[in-house]
Amino acid sequence: MSKPDTLVFIGWDYASPASTVLKRALMDSEFPLTAMAIVHDVLLTDSVDSIPLMSTNDFLARDDLAQINVVLQIKNGVHRTLWLRRIREHGMRLVDQGELLRNYAAHLASRGTTRTLGPITVPQAFDDDVCETLRAWTGTWPDALSNRTFLGYLLFLQSGLLSALADVVSAEVSEHPFFRNRNPQTDAFKACAKQGLIWEIADTRSAFLEQLLVADNIGTFDYGFSSFTADKALAEGKRLSLLFGSLGIVPALSSFSADTTKIIQNQIGTAPLPKSDATNKFVRLDVEQPVALLEWLNANTDVLLAKVRIKRPADLLQCLQLFPMPQLSLHCDRPGPAGLELTISKLPTPAAVGNQ
Repeated sequence: MSKPDTLVFIGWDYASPASTVLKRALMDSEFPLTAMAIVHDVLLTDSVDSIPLMSTNDFLARDDLAQINVVLQIKNGVHRTLWLRRIREHGMRLVDQGELLRNYAAHLASRGTTRTLGPITVPQAFDDDVCETLRAWTGTWPDALSNRTFLGYLLFLQSGLLSALADVVSAEVSEHPFFRNRNPQTDAFKACAKQGLIWEIADTRSAFLEQLLVADNIGTFDYGFSSFTADKALAEGKRLSLLFGSLGIVPALSSFSADTTKIIQNQIGTAPLPKSDATNKFVRLDVEQPVALLEWLNANTDVLLAKVRIKRPADLLQCLQLFPMPQLSLHCDRPGPAGLELTISKLPTPAAVGNQ
C-alpha cells in the first residue's frame, strides 16, 4: 500500500482506553503519517494533543476530499453507513487502524527501531512468515478456549486489529490473592509436587508469588525472583523481603546472563540463589525471547508448570515446536497481544501420581 501523507479521523473517541495504541503511535516522531484533523458533528474543544478538531460540515465543504485518507472510528451502525456513503461519493481513501499499525511496524522494522504502545510492542508483534507457519496448529489445541484464543491471535496477526483478540479475553475479576478463582492446573501441580521452587523470571515482578502463597496455599516451597538485570532483581528482592519476611520466608534472588552454550545465574547480595536443580518448579516467565530459558528449565525439571508471556509470534512457534500439544494451553487476559499467555503443564499422569 502507498503511504498516505495525512489522516483524518472520523468520530474518534480520543479519550477512550481503546485509543491508547493509536495515540501513542501518532505522538511518535517516527510515525510516517500526519494526523490532519478529528471530525465530529459537535465540537467541544479546538484540538486534542495538538490535533485540530473539525466539524462535519466544514470537513465536507473541503475541495480536496478525493486526496484525503480517512480512518472511520464510528461505532453507531446508521452513522457509520452514512459516512461510508460519503467516503465513496467523495472518493476519499478509507484506511483502518490495523492497516496503519502494520505499516507503522514495517516502517520501524526498516529503521531497526522498536516502540511499546501500551498493549503492543511493534514491530515484534508482527511476523507474516511465522503467521503462515502457525496455521498448521489451527484446531489442534486440547481445549476450546485455547483454540478460540489461537484463532483470535492469527486474525490479529493478519489484520493488525487489536479487536480481533477482544472476544477471547478471559481475565480474573481481581488480581488480589483473596479473590482469585481456583485453577485446575495449579491444583494438579499441587497434587503431584509437595516441595520445590515457585519462581518468577521477569523485568518487573507481578503478583504471581503472593497469589500462589496466599490464594493457593503453596507454603512449603521456596520462592524466588530473577531478572536479566541485576538492579531490577535487587529492587524487587527488597520488596519481596518486606512481604515475605514476617512469614519466615527468605526469597531467593538472581540475575541471569547467557552465552551461546548455557544460562548462568548470578547471586544478588546475600540472598540465596533460586535452586535451579529443584525437580518441581512452578515458573512465570515474562522476558524477551523466553525459549532458551524454557529449554533450560525443561531439561532441569521433572514436574514443570510454566506460564509464559508471548511477545513475538516466533516465540509461540518455537514453544509449539518444543513441547507436546497436550501439555499446552493458551489464553489472553487483557486486550491486545501483550495479554497472550501460554501455559506449559509438564505434569505426571494421574496414574503415575497415585503410584508415588
